[in-house]
Amino acid sequence: MLVTTEDLSLSAVAEVLSCFQPLQGLERQSFLSAPKLPRLLRAVPPASALCKTFAAAKVHGYRVAFSGPCRCEEFVCSYFDAMCEDLQLKSCDFEKLYLLHEALPSVYSLHTDSRLVLGSTFVRIQEYYESPDAQIRHHAFELDQYKDWYRKRHGKGFDYYLEWPGFNVPSWVLNDLRDGKVGCKLRPQEEALLKVWPSCGQYLIGSCEEDMETLQHEMAHGLYATNEAYREAVTQSLEDLPQGRWQVSRQRLLELGYADDPAILNDEIQAYMVEGKCFYEEGELDCPITGEVQAAIRRSFEDDGYMRIEEGGNPAAPASGSKGRKAHEHAKYHCNRTMINFGLSKQVPNKDSTARDHLANERTFLAWLRTGLALSGAGFGVIKFLPGVSTNLILGFFLIGVGICVLAFGALRYFDVMEALENGVFAIDTGVLASRSPPGMTNPFVALMTRS
Repeated sequence: MLVTTEDLSLSAVAEVLSCFQPLQGLERQSFLSAPKLPRLLRAVPPASALCKTFAAAKVHGYRVAFSGPCRCEEFVCSYFDAMCEDLQLKSCDFEKLYLLHEALPSVYSLHTDSRLVLGSTFVRIQEYYESPDAQIRHHAFELDQYKDWYRKRHGKGFDYYLEWPGFNVPSWVLNDLRDGKVGCKLRPQEEALLKVWPSCGQYLIGSCEEDMETLQHEMAHGLYATNEAYREAVTQSLEDLPQGRWQVSRQRLLELGYADDPAILNDEIQAYMVEGKCFYEEGELDCPITGEVQAAIRRSFEDDGYMRIEEGGNPAAPASGSKGRKAHEHAKYHCNRTMINFGLSKQVPNKDSTARDHLANERTFLAWLRTGLALSGAGFGVIKFLPGVSTNLILGFFLIGVGICVLAFGALRYFDVMEALENGVFAIDTGVLASRSPPGMTNPFVALMTRS
């Protein structure tokens, strides 16, 4: 690989070379992940630096040339595969990069920070599921075999890992992968995927970017496969799509590399519509009927997605109510699931007054929080608006210190009470400092406050 040097400025050289500077001292075991590096370089740092180098060269108008007929994207994908083989990476190396959570009941979402990791994990199972080539779809094949087919089919290098932002497969594909029907030799990524995949799962989607449209697209696939009511509603809506419009959509999907199968095409059309996209020919005006079909499918996605959550036995609001409320509860459910998955929240059985007690504890904490902030704010106000007097300065810092102490005490009390409630016991405070007094000793502040 080389970068052409005609009229290459020193500033451009410095910028290109600076892409690799953070990698100095990078160890081999940090090839897949280096959390201490800048955010854009943390996932597969060497490959990320290569992509950054190619982008910097393009910005300055310089061409990156290779010894053979190769493009930048193929070079990055080939480099990634070669390094994985050279480093002899194992399934445990990839397993720790996967974050798996239940996006919908029985529909699991696999998230990783790198497209290279995601694409290399899904490439064989995705093409085994819906490749346009009948010799690959539902047949065992090796990755090199698919790479050769990919180059001939698309007339370019193998850049599959960087081409697709999301993936989706039903659970039977993973069962075939485990049984050796996809290919005899499993790659480390595939072994890691089978280790984290739950036996109760019915559908798997994959994503690597904080892109709500892509996530909705993949979730629509999962809903279409697992929810019969949603699938019937989508099928009925697509019947209203003009035949010419369906043919245009079919042609566009075939150009993108999808299989010429009506079931697969209908699934893709509805997923793209949920994402907010319709396939139009260049220069063609929007079709009102197509817009109505898209709106109907999106309503089905919101309503039946919410209904599917209720059927799965997860927390949700009663079925009665407006569609807007259903969509709101649907979003709230996913917010709660995300907080639980990232350790920001947890679920406990709601027995007797459990929920009421925890909410009361939160309200008490908020009261302490308001008091602490008010005291600290008053302290800052004294320092700023009454300067020049030493007593005012002392008073200001005193109020700030008291405010910080109140905030700390409120936080500690919140967690103490939460733990006590979870253990089924609770110490009743008779005053702010009463519970901190030694046994048998009456706190003077409590005695003063309780005198009549």
